[in-house]
Amino acid sequence: MATYREILESILIEKPVPYNPNIHTKSGNAVLDKKGNKIGSYSKNKAGKAVVKPLKAKPDKEKSSPEKEPEKTKSSPKKEPEVSKPTGKVRETVPKQKEENVRKGYEKVQPSINNQISKIDDPKTKETAEDVQNRMEQFINAETDEEKEEIVRYLADNNLIQTNTEDPKASKHKIYFDTVLTGLDRKTLGDGNATTREMWRILHEKQISVPFRGSAADRALADMSGKHNESGMVLLLCPEGSPSYDEAREIHEGNKKSYSGLGGNEREAHQRNIDMANEIKKTIPEGAKINDAKNTGGIGADQLGELYNINNKIDATDLIVFYQPPNPDPSVEVPSIKELEKKLNKKLKDMTPEDLAERDELVKKRYGGMRKVSAKTYSDPTNITVKNSGVRAGSEYLNDSDMDEKLVSITKNPEYNYQEEGISKEESNERKKAMKRDYMATMEDKMVDMAKTDEGQKQLLDMWRKAHGCGSGVYTSVSNKKTGESVLHDPDFYCNPKMPFTVNKNDTSITISLDDNGEDALQLDLKTEATGPPKLLMRHLVGKGKKKKTEQYESFASAYRRVKSV
Repeated sequence: MATYREILESILIEKPVPYNPNIHTKSGNAVLDKKGNKIGSYSKNKAGKAVVKPLKAKPDKEKSSPEKEPEKTKSSPKKEPEVSKPTGKVRETVPKQKEENVRKGYEKVQPSINNQISKIDDPKTKETAEDVQNRMEQFINAETDEEKEEIVRYLADNNLIQTNTEDPKASKHKIYFDTVLTGLDRKTLGDGNATTREMWRILHEKQISVPFRGSAADRALADMSGKHNESGMVLLLCPEGSPSYDEAREIHEGNKKSYSGLGGNEREAHQRNIDMANEIKKTIPEGAKINDAKNTGGIGADQLGELYNINNKIDATDLIVFYQPPNPDPSVEVPSIKELEKKLNKKLKDMTPEDLAERDELVKKRYGGMRKVSAKTYSDPTNITVKNSGVRAGSEYLNDSDMDEKLVSITKNPEYNYQEEGISKEESNERKKAMKRDYMATMEDKMVDMAKTDEGQKQLLDMWRKAHGCGSGVYTSVSNKKTGESVLHDPDFYCNPKMPFTVNKNDTSITISLDDNGEDALQLDLKTEATGPPKLLMRHLVGKGKKKKTEQYESFASAYRRVKSV
């Protein structure tokens, strides 16, 4: 059996280490353990810095650390608090509320809900409001968290509620109604009480995604969370002295300061970045060495195409990691984007991954090894926004350019102008709702008919793949802000869904499901903006058994043809 001294010597690193009075004791130049045994010697190096040499230690070559250590100063560095490793469970939450208080909180606002519903004229909106009312009553009478989860998930999945914060330590945890869909005042449930606090607890602990409606600072924090995620990974992956290192450090230091200033937990965010950077490193070929990393944010669409062969309409790359081998060859001639556009007779934004494949090989030879990554950080990774684009969905996704004119005309119809100066908030909401219904009904007609044919199914598959950027060779990193878990998906992870697709309708959205209960689905919403035109939002709902407020839809034209044929 090894002696105590041998064991101790074996765990000491075989190179000078910084003197630390919290670990070592000193008598002259001897370093002693707590029992008075000599375990090393104390001296100063050429720079005058205190170092400890362990007994019988032989200097070894400096081994590179997987993560950069902070620069050492003359003063002893402060030890960072240890970050707990991901467990899959929410780290922080709010207390469970007393059932009596939950019920009392809702009963106070119940008369207001009844009064508001009685004044709603639109039949569909009134039906939705009554549905919300029924489910709120079910919630206050629910006896288990599982029952509460089913109710709250339904409200969230159908965009009927919003919240003000994702922070368990916030002073108030509010739940808002979506005024456009429900016809109810968004603050009907009050300024935060036991009812909303209990709903928020379920949303948080069950990791249910819900639209976020907070202050400007809250929205800035949510935005900065993504930027911190991207720049942090780039800095961790970028070797010191590489071409992009100084720029990467400057960008991340700015994001780090902004994120902390807005109330973000920088320590936990940094740990998520470390975990994801380590996952990305695992994809680098064995024997290869990372020599640079770069953020694509701030690089214009033209430059992204010219330098890295990225069509940002279909390629979701947020950061690029460069590695050797293969080694770069600057002599490789890469045709310009203009030359490629002339050759294919189409603009870069209209090019497919297949169009870019030949040029992509040349770009890779010029830069050496390249790893493209899309960085996503969410409170609920089962509800992922995969696309936030313009409204020309006809040509972009449905192979029907004639539809664009119809879809665009809907968003420009003066009757739907919800941004018109001088109109009331109620009128603005009514116009939003009418526009969404008209827009989605037009898409539904087309998509339901498509789902009935083999060719149409192929087109829906193409839509799915375009939304996920399939074919562009992009890895997808997904970090869970609530649990700290980090997962890296390979480029084909989302690209081979089960078929056939079914198309379902909601009041103002469309759900393309891969199964009967919508466990894996692509949801389309028309997102209205305070300024500027609306955008088509695509969300991937992943494996949660979500029960959606949908009905199998048959277009009017299809129904007419069916009845006529009888």
